Amino acid sequence: MKLRDDFFISTTFSNNRNLKDVLKKCFDNKLTNLELGSTHLYDNNINKLIDRYQFNYLTHNFFPPKKNNLILNIASLNKSIRKESVNHIKYCMKFAKIIGSQLYTFHPGFIDDPLSTNIEGRNYDFKWINRNKNNFDRAFNKMLESLKIIIDFSIKIEMKVAIETEGSFKNSDKVLLQTPDDFQRLYDKIDEKFLNFNLNLGHLNLASRYYKFKKKDFVDIIFNNVVALEISHNNGFLDQHKCLTESSPCLNYIYKFKDKKIFKILEFRDTNIKDIHKSIKILKQKLK
Repeated sequence: MKLRDDFFISTTFSNNRNLKDVLKKCFDNKLTNLELGSTHLYDNNINKLIDRYQFNYLTHNFFPPKKNNLILNIASLNKSIRKESVNHIKYCMKFAKIIGSQLYTFHPGFIDDPLSTNIEGRNYDFKWINRNKNNFDRAFNKMLESLKIIIDFSIKIEMKVAIETEGSFKNSDKVLLQTPDDFQRLYDKIDEKFLNFNLNLGHLNLASRYYKFKKKDFVDIIFNNVVALEISHNNGFLDQHKCLTESSPCLNYIYKFKDKKIFKILEFRDTNIKDIHKSIKILKQKLK
């Protein structure tokens, strides 16, 4: 099945973290529009590996990966973590520019620093040890400081970047930029002409369920600044990154972007090629 030019597949679909194997699998199955995701292992030959294939690329957050196990957090109250996170994002932007990536997406950060990632029960939320609900304002302000540095650098090197919208149900008190109020506050601090968003529809399903806001209101607020969609199915409680079904909640607002020239990224986990093609077919039908 031929991909539409605006359809991309995240390389996180495979549970094989070796990028070499995932790219070979994509090549064998004629999946040539790829978002290079954040789940891969460090590889000091990654440039040569990517150059081997004539793919169309987007890049995402912790790509390329570092040798150490840094969890990017541009809102961290720990100055060294925040500085290292911003510096790695700068490196990722430069790498994206070199390989011809059309967009680099990064996360807005967390109110607390995650203890670790979590893949138990196919739940891909992070794990936290503390719950400091009173740190929201401090973390939000640190995020703003980091965003200004990142945006300035993206303009300098002429690399298009986007902030991914967040959302969680079980860890809603740890996440930034997940409600309409969060984005109104962001617009108050940074001119919207400098802002691009990767609207994660799976995250929107979680945040709207927890905070009980209307998805339409959220979409309306950021619509003009949306340059990409991250698309996956979940049950409204966990960020499962499942393949699409005909009744996936994330599809309810796809039609709003039917005529908007943006990237539609299928971001799955532990998925086979057959189910990816089924999801592509469902998405095509929804965008007719």
